[in-house]
Amino acid sequence: MDDRCQRLIAKADNALAQSNLTSAMLALNKIRRQFPDSPELKIRDARIALLQNEILTGTSILTQLSQHSDLTSDTLDALIAALQQFELHFSLKQIIARIADAQPDNLAVHIHLGQLLLQTGEVKEAISVLTRCATIAPDEAEIQLQLGHANKALSDTRNAAEAYHRYIELEPQFAGTGYWSLADLKAYRFSDEDIQSMDDVTLSSVYQTALLTFARQRVAEQQGSEDAVALLQQANQLMSGLRPFNQEGFLRLATDVRADIPALPESEQTPQPVFIVGLPRSGTTLTEQILAAHSEVATTDELPFMERIAMYLAKKGFYPKTLHALPEDERQRCRAFYLQQAGHYPLGQASRFIDKNPNNFVHIGLIHTLFPEAKIVCLSRPVMDNLASLYRQMFSKGNDYAFQPEQLTSYTNAFYDLMHFWRTRLPGAVNIVDYEQLVGDTNATISQLLDTCGLTFEAQCLRFYDMDSPVLTPSASQVRQPVNNKSLGSGERYRSLFAACAISPEALESKRQALLKQSG
Repeated sequence: MDDRCQRLIAKADNALAQSNLTSAMLALNKIRRQFPDSPELKIRDARIALLQNEILTGTSILTQLSQHSDLTSDTLDALIAALQQFELHFSLKQIIARIADAQPDNLAVHIHLGQLLLQTGEVKEAISVLTRCATIAPDEAEIQLQLGHANKALSDTRNAAEAYHRYIELEPQFAGTGYWSLADLKAYRFSDEDIQSMDDVTLSSVYQTALLTFARQRVAEQQGSEDAVALLQQANQLMSGLRPFNQEGFLRLATDVRADIPALPESEQTPQPVFIVGLPRSGTTLTEQILAAHSEVATTDELPFMERIAMYLAKKGFYPKTLHALPEDERQRCRAFYLQQAGHYPLGQASRFIDKNPNNFVHIGLIHTLFPEAKIVCLSRPVMDNLASLYRQMFSKGNDYAFQPEQLTSYTNAFYDLMHFWRTRLPGAVNIVDYEQLVGDTNATISQLLDTCGLTFEAQCLRFYDMDSPVLTPSASQVRQPVNNKSLGSGERYRSLFAACAISPEALESKRQALLKQSG
């Protein structure tokens, strides 16, 4: 491209940075006649498509470009930035791996590769890459943080804690991140030295202060201190100011998705998806690990693709209220996109694969429309335990409703209303698993779960905790041990925090019991 075209590309990039899509398109159209197939143009076209919720088109363009090995340095940088922005981790990993092979001494590239391996679930490979980086740059804080996260995914508390302590030492102004990471190990017990050092740090932001306060709350819990309740409230108040939740938008969506759903024949295509849904912290990871122990089941991640398809269909006018009018060719296109993206994970010869995104409970109608053959498993945990567990967890992204008791109970209420609706509207499509029953009668519940998913019984599913596969959620340590009842009743000490909510925990528990009765 000549200088004029480069200036137009820069103009388009500036417009995109300001979310001015019209100006970006005008600048790009001046290039299109001369260079219609240029990678520089395609990258910006893909960014515009994705920002306009043309998810399928934008993703396809970027995925195809990631296969090119002859891009200029500037074009490659622009492609990497776009893949990062839209979290297309597998395509990005391919590019960074090629660069890492070509530049064995480029530490920053190898650190990035380690991060991407962790994000794509290749945890042991991530540890190998990051450990090599740490031998070269032992004082690089980011390496230590990522090593901590990777070891946590394998439930290696000792090595994870060692890495987090090193991170705190190297980045004291971001010590909130380090201390919360230690707290989120669950099995880690804070030492007197840890507690003293918390008092000595000077933090860089309100966000870091919130993270440190969450960690202090865990310390208070471990000590049996009454300060645990007040610290939890303080931490969540700090976070709610930083990450406000669009409650009105969510409640509107939870109403609008209750639309007509077309009746479709089941597909014979394999592997078939198993969607595990429910409120976060309700036992979804535990259920995933039980199923993943089966020889015919592969696991993926908390996939974002159903939500992206929903956004795409909303742009087309088919979602949520007019799903019944979705043309068959569009349905097949969305199916193919979802299966293509899930196929980046190592599914092997599995007949089933798991999508464990709890928040897909909103999109059960869409799931059933695209995959009438899919199995949908919904977890239900005693309400007070679930509320407290959500309120005690500092989510790194998403679940912003969990920072305020009023919003948390409203969200939970919408969840149970929706599940009652789906159970009535789609009889037999949604299978409810009661966490209490899973704890109280584990073997029988697991056997029933396998039958629900069309799987023959395999004894290793009862010993799911012996699996060495990584777990990338806060439940990493819990699923490495047999099912137990330690968490039952754990929310009672925090009931006072929800006493003033318009929708009481007692009312929500009544809805839960009604759902279980309806399911039984």
